[in-house]
Amino acid sequence: MLKCLTASLMMSAASVLAAAYPTFEEARPLLEKYCYECHSADKRKGGVDLQRFDTEDKYREEPFMVEDVKHVIHEEDMPPSKAPQPTAEERAKMEAWAKGLLKAMESAAPNDPGVVIVPRINSQEYDYVVRDLTGKPLRMGQYLTADSSAGEGFLNVGAAQPMQVGNFESFLAVGKKLLEHARVAPGLGLVWFEAPQPPGYTNEDLAKSMRVAYQDWFDKYQAEVLAGQLADLKKAGLELSTAYMEAAWQYEHRAALGMANAGFTEIADAYPVPLFPGAVEKMWRLMKKDETVKVHKPLLANPLMVQLIEQFTALPAPKGRAKDTARAEIKAISAWLLERITWDPNFGHKYDPLEMPLDRPEAQALRGGKVPKGFYPFQIDLTKASGGAVYICISTQFDGPDGDIVLVTDGRLEFKGGQSKPLHQAISGFTDAKGAKIAFGTHPKGSAPADTVGAGSGGYLKMDIPEGAEKLFVTVKVDEEHAPNTTVQPWITDKPPASFEGFRARWTLGSKDKVVKNAIKGMDVWLNTQSGGYLKPRPEIIYANLNAEARAFLGVKEAPPQEPWVREPLLSLNATDLQHRATPEMKAELDGIVKLVGVIGSAGAKPLAELRGEASGIIQDFASKAWRRPVTAEEMNKLLGLYDYEAGKGASFDAAVKTPLTAVLASPVFLYRFTASKGSPDPYPIGDKELATKLAFTFWASIPDEELTARAAEGKLQDEAVLKAQVRRLLADPKARGFIEQFTGHWLQFSAFDMFDGPDAMKFKEFDAALKTAMYDEVVYFLKDIIQNNKPITLALDADYTFLNERLARHYGIEGVTGPEMRIVKIPADQRGGLLGMGAFLTKFSAPLRTSPVKRGVWAYEQVLGIKLAEPPPNVPQLSDEEKNEAGLTVAQQLAEHRSNPACFDCHDKFDPIGVALENFDPIGRWRTAIEGTPVDSLGKFGSGQELKGFADLKSYMAGRKDQFASAFNRKLLAYALGRALLPTDKPLLDQMDAALKAANYAPAASIDLLVTSRQFRYRRDDLPETQTASSQPLNPPTQAMP
Repeated sequence: MLKCLTASLMMSAASVLAAAYPTFEEARPLLEKYCYECHSADKRKGGVDLQRFDTEDKYREEPFMVEDVKHVIHEEDMPPSKAPQPTAEERAKMEAWAKGLLKAMESAAPNDPGVVIVPRINSQEYDYVVRDLTGKPLRMGQYLTADSSAGEGFLNVGAAQPMQVGNFESFLAVGKKLLEHARVAPGLGLVWFEAPQPPGYTNEDLAKSMRVAYQDWFDKYQAEVLAGQLADLKKAGLELSTAYMEAAWQYEHRAALGMANAGFTEIADAYPVPLFPGAVEKMWRLMKKDETVKVHKPLLANPLMVQLIEQFTALPAPKGRAKDTARAEIKAISAWLLERITWDPNFGHKYDPLEMPLDRPEAQALRGGKVPKGFYPFQIDLTKASGGAVYICISTQFDGPDGDIVLVTDGRLEFKGGQSKPLHQAISGFTDAKGAKIAFGTHPKGSAPADTVGAGSGGYLKMDIPEGAEKLFVTVKVDEEHAPNTTVQPWITDKPPASFEGFRARWTLGSKDKVVKNAIKGMDVWLNTQSGGYLKPRPEIIYANLNAEARAFLGVKEAPPQEPWVREPLLSLNATDLQHRATPEMKAELDGIVKLVGVIGSAGAKPLAELRGEASGIIQDFASKAWRRPVTAEEMNKLLGLYDYEAGKGASFDAAVKTPLTAVLASPVFLYRFTASKGSPDPYPIGDKELATKLAFTFWASIPDEELTARAAEGKLQDEAVLKAQVRRLLADPKARGFIEQFTGHWLQFSAFDMFDGPDAMKFKEFDAALKTAMYDEVVYFLKDIIQNNKPITLALDADYTFLNERLARHYGIEGVTGPEMRIVKIPADQRGGLLGMGAFLTKFSAPLRTSPVKRGVWAYEQVLGIKLAEPPPNVPQLSDEEKNEAGLTVAQQLAEHRSNPACFDCHDKFDPIGVALENFDPIGRWRTAIEGTPVDSLGKFGSGQELKGFADLKSYMAGRKDQFASAFNRKLLAYALGRALLPTDKPLLDQMDAALKAANYAPAASIDLLVTSRQFRYRRDDLPETQTASSQPLNPPTQAMP
């Protein structure tokens, strides 16, 4: 009965509203007269057919079309200027009919929450959620299948998020990949690492992986610690050898200096600059000719070392207790020594950087730091090469050419003009280091495919550059079939290399175990050269610092006393030395590894059945956080069943717990944001826990934190004051960057700009990763500042400041900004200000080789002002790819010719003047005054006669449309927060938001407060009552229809 009464009231309200406006029967003859000529079933100009709407009910089914008709009639955009025009009275009647029909649909169920399909986590949200679950920025979302947008262009619309087999497999695989960054141990719980951990399905696997982790720590930090020490020494005005020789002299005379009981550690710590105790001992023993150390014997036979020891022995004794008595003499000795030692950081390699930014399919993985095992795709700028040839060099990574074989394949040459040709068809072959000809299809152990050459390490393949060739694309990969143990360092240069030894800091292709082993050899070379021969790493020393249990787990035998590296660790940079100078963060990382080794070692001795209780706690804690709610007993039983299954197969504790954790991450409860359903067609409030999740995903794009969860548990989120306070807190948090990137990033279309590679890499070499990131951050910091500080959103149109770092300020030609940090900077009013002066937008909406006034203008018109344009007609003439066409016309001049076509004028008149007014900005956002010698034409002319004389006028023009921009902001904000397309029944709320925003001087909190307290945000309904069919169809933004 209540339902019928409600429906009757809705119908009555619609009837009353309809009586105040013209009927469809009154408006239809005018639509036929002025619209059907172009928008009929036959012509469908702009893709619009109005003839099919032969009843008002059909218009009710597509309210966006009614909105479009109302808009173009009100703006006098339709009919086209060349067509017959309606009288003022006729125009008013058509507009009034459309307005009345929209009002009737709005009134059918005002502020209806609509039916919202359950949203699924998208790839960007996945990154934020993983960050909050693990505390690490692991960026797993890049491995998920691509997201689809819907509604107002956002990625959080459930209706556009299918879960097909491929999607599920993607989430399952990424969940497993995420858990590769974790270790699970009893007593320690779930520990996350930024680097993926080697497999550890059994305890033996774990032992091996922990050995690698422990050695990786040593390899990771030894160079950094040494570099820090060298920097300290230079800052203090002392050279390396001076410091250690003086410390050795102090140890020799420790009794006279009043330090009779001092050991090497005390001497090192007392020195003005912190030193490595082990290195002090090495220096002293060497100066004392200690032949018990095997490696001293060849050194002591060196004439240079003999002279050095003689000079050290002749140093004067201390005067009193003055520790610097011999400093002047020691400095002289060091200077004498350094004159006789040279250091080449590239081990004889002399080459120029020919490599360009990669744009091949493998580039995404490479840019993410995930170099595919066994191959590397080169992209070489041949225009930089001197001498007419390049050399594909295969270095040995310090282990010599011991059977290494690589394949040089997948080659392609790109010539001037864009022509491309396979490498094996463009050249006859290569020449090796001995002058022999090497043809395609050859291999050290037989034959190779027709487009491939097999080659060993320790040499090069010389390629003569064909005339006109500008780019070389070629892949070097390990020959897994014939030489799977290959480890090489490939590189390409334009000069014959002097050596084929490895680079200390260059990536290596090959198996990890061998790569690590060879990297140690490379560090040996570096350290010996840097230190004059008395610093040398021996990572196995670190094992001596483990306790007996950990050594047993890792398979490290107790070293016998006679082993020189245990008895007397001379010429070794051991873990003690490294920890002596390590930062607290380095030590914390090592402590975590050591603790994990011990705990895992202990766990290996216990049956997994005894550890089931601890496993249950780890699984339950993780699942409740990931699922945003408590885990039921039934769910825990299923998850523990997976643990039991793995335990029965002999898995390690780590692997047995990770299997149920994988299930947690692949569960619909994790992937979807469910709300409890009452099965009611009438709107009802969602629960506090669901509201907490909705708030967190709206303003953080992630899961609720402890405070939000606590307020939900207390049932306080239904209190509007508490709700608003929580929103303020969420937006004030650094995690609100997720809101800026998800909401404004997709509204204004700059999302993922830091990965954008639109500009031509050859023409715009300065458009590098650092510049892209700075441009992206400029927008994020600017909009985040507005939202978090509740500044007028209209500053986005004409602000006199922006956020810059040194790199971006230099690009913009703004002085006085130093350092990589983004900060507020005042900017020239006539050259920058607001979104339209930001490099990210100017670059993204350009063509690869030139600017695009059309793209820039359309973006400003549609996204910034919020007025949607219809699709362009087919067969639109293309503008030139370059800044000028063959006739010498600039892009602005070509557009003027284009607009002279009556069929094109009406639409282009809306956005071309905006884009032309931006012509002082080049394709990567730099200010310019000329284009290839011709002064920039930045005069945008509207058909009305209004002119935009460059950027300053454009800023004033946009600032005069603050209400349009504010309305666009509200539309997009509401659609983003609701996760659906807007409905006619949302219009009352949008009107309220528009009025409140304007009254608050456009401070965004006014709109956000109305949003989060609205029925649309806090309520849901489950099905579609018959009376609401029309009102539940999407309402599109106003459209500029095509003629």
